[in-house]
Amino acid sequence: MDKELVLNGTRPKRFRVRVTGTTVEQVASGKTPKITTKQYASEWEAKSAAGKLLRAKMRAGYAYLAPDAAPGEILHESFGPGGGGGAVMDLSPDGTKIACASISSESHFGAKVFVVDIATGA
Repeated sequence: MDKELVLNGTRPKRFRVRVTGTTVEQVASGKTPKITTKQYASEWEAKSAAGKLLRAKMRAGYAYLAPDAAPGEILHESFGPGGGGGAVMDLSPDGTKIACASISSESHFGAKVFVVDIATGA
């Protein structure tokens, strides 16, 4: 498993997780990239730990983008914003954008709708 996540902003941040056998390597972007390596007892434990790391980053707003994905492979993976009542997602007819809607409990109940460009994650 080798996945890179992107957090868009004025200066996009990148986070990469690579599993090789029983080893998990994390690389966080910055002026000086931070590399962390951890060894696990089994491949299953390593893949499980990597999955937890990826989900935590995605909850923090990172998205997985794979512009070179082959047909049938994941092109874009992200968590819908908000929480509570769950998120609803839909793909635009031309396949370039995802609309995400979630119930909001901030001050007054309502709904939030976000549109994400698949090519950039913005």
